[in-house]
Amino acid sequence: MSKKLRLIVPLLLILSLLLPGMAFAAKKSTSTKTTSTTTTTSTVTSSVYDTTTTTPTTTSSSSVILGYYPVDYVGDKTAYNSLANYGSSMNAIATFTYLVDGQGNLTGTAPTDGLTLAKSKGIKTYAMIHNYSNGGFSQTIASSLLGSAAARQNVITQLKTILPANGYAGVNIDIEYINPADRSNYTQFVKEVKDALGPLGYKVILSVIGKTYNDTTSSWGGAFDFNAIGQYADYVQIMTYDEHYPGGTPGPVASIGYVTKAVQYTLTTMPKEKILLGVATYGYDWYSSGTKTVNYLTVPKLLSQYGVTPNWDDASKSPWFTYTDSYSRSHTVWYENAQSTGYKLDLVNQYSLGGIGIWRLGFEDQSFWDAVNSKLK
Repeated sequence: MSKKLRLIVPLLLILSLLLPGMAFAAKKSTSTKTTSTTTTTSTVTSSVYDTTTTTPTTTSSSSVILGYYPVDYVGDKTAYNSLANYGSSMNAIATFTYLVDGQGNLTGTAPTDGLTLAKSKGIKTYAMIHNYSNGGFSQTIASSLLGSAAARQNVITQLKTILPANGYAGVNIDIEYINPADRSNYTQFVKEVKDALGPLGYKVILSVIGKTYNDTTSSWGGAFDFNAIGQYADYVQIMTYDEHYPGGTPGPVASIGYVTKAVQYTLTTMPKEKILLGVATYGYDWYSSGTKTVNYLTVPKLLSQYGVTPNWDDASKSPWFTYTDSYSRSHTVWYENAQSTGYKLDLVNQYSLGGIGIWRLGFEDQSFWDAVNSKLK
């Protein structure tokens, strides 16, 4: 899931976002491919769920600890190495693998090495389908796909072959930058996927924008009807990151205030055990010429190179620092570390959520997993 920057590669992280608090993927530019649409609607009854705050306790080992597994280029072992080194700390991965087009055709190659390794460790695997094309999430693809009953069925038909052929436990749907006019079509797609795959034993996970209210109009969050999709999906990963983003003003990637509000809103729309909290393993370096992605591995190098001591912003529970590079350019860096991550993991315990979705594998170090193991294992 933003979200999942989503980060597929560092280049995918250098994106822009129109609505604060959106997931990483929600910042990527969109494709201009033109496709046709037809409209399908679905009516769903809304529900309100318990939002009672409880004293933080240790979450049971049944918590879903899902790592997102992208392969950025042929031979890329970044996510694989993370799985090899830290696989004992997670119980699920979703491979960022299959691009869907407007007619519902899926293209992509399953990372067999990663799937084999995951299987050897007893880790469940999910096939992620997405509409990331030509440098961004395509609204045109999303509208054509979601608005066509035939295209939606085409996806389902292919999944019925892809999932068993590769030993996947289910599908992770990551369709983003959806026209809010396609809100009911998205819900219908989720329902159809669950109705078709559920009886076959497959799980359905959604990656959606972390919303703090019932947004029905924005290009990033408007299409996600939490009350509706929460009835059909097995898990909903809320991409609670990119509160500040490339192209915007510097600030926390995921302040504790924003993340808490997103969790509290989501709890009013669906059962708590279905919610996977999006956890980032990255941050951003803003400067006059643009924005770069940083992570658990690169931040220490920057601190050492420029002799900087990081600051801690207690209001947002986030680390940050500034430095001046060799071209006399001023940089401001906000990022995630084990301490800031720990505050987010406390919310999983406090609200008894289903678990976490980590964007992404390969950007973290041992300290991240120490926090996860301490809080959730």
